[in-house]
Amino acid sequence: MTHPSEKKKINFPPTVVSFNGYHQATITELTDDLATRWKSKHGIDISINAQFGYSQSLLVFTDGSSTFEALLDPIRWPIELKGIEISVKAPRQLPSEYSLIIQQFHKTWNEEEMLNELKRSYVSIIKLARMKMKDGSLLNSVRADFKSKDEVTSILRLGKIKIGSMVQPVKPYFLPIRINKCMKCLQHDHETKTCIRPRLCQSVLKNIHLQMAAQTVKNVSTVVVGTRRVTLHVQLFKRKDDS
Repeated sequence: MTHPSEKKKINFPPTVVSFNGYHQATITELTDDLATRWKSKHGIDISINAQFGYSQSLLVFTDGSSTFEALLDPIRWPIELKGIEISVKAPRQLPSEYSLIIQQFHKTWNEEEMLNELKRSYVSIIKLARMKMKDGSLLNSVRADFKSKDEVTSILRLGKIKIGSMVQPVKPYFLPIRINKCMKCLQHDHETKTCIRPRLCQSVLKNIHLQMAAQTVKNVSTVVVGTRRVTLHVQLFKRKDDS
């Protein structure tokens, strides 16, 4: 049976390339140089695109797991691009397809010791993170991060993972659901960075909050902003002095 994570498109985060010196190279020149050096050193073609980030750093993107996993290893990178020395920073958060949950991982177990034990059998595992409740209390489970999606898929198909002589059950890891909300216009159908509407001023925002406080609604509240009606997907209650 095919695991659900194999069916959907993965959004790969960028690898950040910083330059230890000033450069005037274009994105095309830098990516071409990277692809050429990679081909020369490793004998494989990489499919990438890029854009400039903060302080002229280069954000390198890919839409394929094989290239993404290759870029995760800083040792495989060249030491310079277009004659400028570089430093490479891998993404802090990998896609959820590169993680799984190890269950029955007792609270008294040391994550670092268990990680070293797991590395003996699973070459691509890189991190264990204890799962916690919202109040900070520990759970009997950890998130295990890997550099290989195929290894995660293989373990999930077995439904278990070996830690030395012990066998622990596993399950897929899913990123927490985040509610999308534009901070410019308070709509929920797009992100702030893609908003083309004018930013609401403080007086309008204050008026919205006053209207919200005077209503009793469940799940959806519609308030008037000038000539527009703004729908807010929230849970609201009456003010105490209105009761």
